Amino acid sequence: MKSIHLNHEMKTSRNNAAAMTLLVIGSLLSVALSIYSQQLTSKTELLQIDMQQHAQPKVTSRSLLASSRALLQSNNKEEAVKRDEIATVNAAIKEIVMPWPALFKTLESANREEVKLLALEPGTTALNAQQRTVRITAVALDANSMMRYVDELTQLKMLKDVALLSQESTEINGQKAIQFVIEAVWKI
Repeated sequence: MKSIHLNHEMKTSRNNAAAMTLLVIGSLLSVALSIYSQQLTSKTELLQIDMQQHAQPKVTSRSLLASSRALLQSNNKEEAVKRDEIATVNAAIKEIVMPWPALFKTLESANREEVKLLALEPGTTALNAQQRTVRITAVALDANSMMRYVDELTQLKMLKDVALLSQESTEINGQKAIQFVIEAVWKI
C-alpha cells in the first residue's frame, strides 16, 4: 500500500499585492471623480443663477421711485394701524387702572339684604372710562328696595351723578324680582 500525503498549506500568491494596489488606486480615482462632479454641479447652479439675473429686465430709476413710494405708503398705513391699536390698548389700561378696591369698599358699605349685585363694569366706551363712569347691574326683590339702594348710592361720597338707566322684571328661583342697571361717576 502506498501512502498518500496531503499538503494543506496555502501558497501566498504574488497576485495579492497587485490586486491590492489596483483596489487602492481605483478607490482614490472614484473619490476624486465624485469631488470633481460636485464642483461641476455647483458651478452649473451658479451659472444658471447668473443667467436668470441677466434675463430679468433692469430696474429703471422711475420704477425704483414708484416702488419706494408704494413702500412708504404701506409703511404709513401700518403706522396708522399701530397708532389705532395703541390707542385701544391705552383705553383698556385706563379701564383697568380704575380704583377697584375703593369702589368695592364703597359698594359694600351700601350693602342691603334685598339687593344683590350682579356686575360692576367700567363705562361702556373709551369716553366713559375718561369720564370715570361705572355701571352697576343688580337685582332687587321689589321696586322700593331698588329705589332705597339708588338713594343710598347717591349719598356716598365716592359716587356722584348716580342714575337708574334701566329696569326689568325677572324671576329668580320662582320669585319675582327686578333687575336694574345704574350708572354713576366715581371720584377719588
